[in-house]
Amino acid sequence: MLERISGIHAMLDSLKAPVSSGANTETLPHTAPAAAPPSENPYDRPVHMLREIQAQIENQVRPLAQQAIDLEVERLRGQAAIDQGEFRACLDRIDQCVSACIERAHEYQREHAELARFNERFTALGAIAEPLPECPSNITDIINSRLELLRRQQRI
Repeated sequence: MLERISGIHAMLDSLKAPVSSGANTETLPHTAPAAAPPSENPYDRPVHMLREIQAQIENQVRPLAQQAIDLEVERLRGQAAIDQGEFRACLDRIDQCVSACIERAHEYQREHAELARFNERFTALGAIAEPLPECPSNITDIINSRLELLRRQQRI
């Protein structure tokens, strides 16, 4: 990593090299032509070097970006697993409540039937029959009507 940074610094330093001018050309030794050939644009070399630097930076940043993405995906999957577990627990609690409600409804139906038998016996003995509350017979209808009530109340 340090080598790459050093390479980038070297390229930047070469961009900072003095541009040939009348006073400096006499004191600099002639090892390689610093100026671009007349057919080239004088900005082609710096633009090319900047593109190389950009490519190097992209090549160095891309693995970091991929690592950040991978970590975020892993975090989201973990959170989804937690949320899914909590949702399952919630559904389990709903199932337990519905089961308890069904059991209570069955118990109510048995008690209602017993009250109806007592009412018939009292009537047979000459007493006036007491009116009994309505007893729904279908548990599914009870649950569906409750859900409909919650929808009307905009609670679900």
